[in-house]
Amino acid sequence: MPHAAAPAVASPAPGEDRLIVHLAIAGNALVALSKFIAAAMTGSSAMWSEGVHSLADLANEVFVAGASVSFLQGATWKERRATLASPDTLPP
Repeated sequence: MPHAAAPAVASPAPGEDRLIVHLAIAGNALVALSKFIAAAMTGSSAMWSEGVHSLADLANEVFVAGASVSFLQGATWKERRATLASPDTLPP
């Protein structure tokens, strides 16, 4: 049976991928802040731990933003896809 063609991937508008990461950073910052405020108001240790967890999510998003900027800087969308899809870029 022949293989089905891979679905076409729509390329994002210029800067759209960075916008999405920045929106995620802002969202995680607001979530962390709201959890810490709720923890301060209620004294809940569970809410404090949730706030710390949200800070970890925020740190992860910051790492994603930094890695995507350094890895994808100057590359076109087609170059990015070719780099990520190339068997030569996969670990042995």
